[in-house]
Amino acid sequence: MRLQIVLIGVVLGLAALAGLWVYACTGPRVRVESVTLEAPSAPDHPYRVNVILHNEARHEGEVIVSVRLKGKDGGVYPGRENVEVHGEERLTVAVEVFAPRGDYEASAEVTYPPQ
Repeated sequence: MRLQIVLIGVVLGLAALAGLWVYACTGPRVRVESVTLEAPSAPDHPYRVNVILHNEARHEGEVIVSVRLKGKDGGVYPGRENVEVHGEERLTVAVEVFAPRGDYEASAEVTYPPQ
């Protein structure tokens, strides 16, 4: 009987340690709050896509912010930035995209872990 209690205690302790380990290894949980597009300030300058991110987790880590400019003509121009985010942080990331002058719609997504 005493051995069973000890074994149950050991199993519960190991399960608690495994849960804490998984929790500690969990990365950030980042979402895109908004995306705005700034036109180039000069003909040879890039468009600037401003992405507001919010890390809803207490964990930090590196994420990839991928943006796309999609033109009315169907042309797509990508850009990306690797960004370090901290726990419960809200930040703005500016991604530069070189594209011909035109009318574009900007979109963004966040990937974790970086690949």
